Amino acid sequence: MVGRAAITPLPEGLATRLTSPIENLGAAFADYLRASGTALLARLGPPPLDSLESALDAFSGEMAALRREGLTRSLPADVAERFFALGFVFEQMHHNVKDLERCVAEWAGSPAETGRDNSRSD
Repeated sequence: MVGRAAITPLPEGLATRLTSPIENLGAAFADYLRASGTALLARLGPPPLDSLESALDAFSGEMAALRREGLTRSLPADVAERFFALGFVFEQMHHNVKDLERCVAEWAGSPAETGRDNSRSD
């Protein structure tokens, strides 16, 4: 999905403002996935989502700012589709990571609602 949304670069004004938030978000997703793999191997609870969610908030904030400033109004339809698809893709990835968090918690035998405690209360 990311590949399809990013196959053609966005206009320079949008790309300049979104490059850093997208890079930070990509790194945060990668870090979370690596940490989840480590947790699964060690049967530990899932890693915290804080840095990933902060990166997602920064990306979403920049997307909202671009819309508020009217920079999306004059975009051709195909470019506007790719712009909005980026937001959708990252939000979908966030939902997938939340599901992964639950699965890691279950694998570790930890409560999914805390996602961090790997002790049992049986």
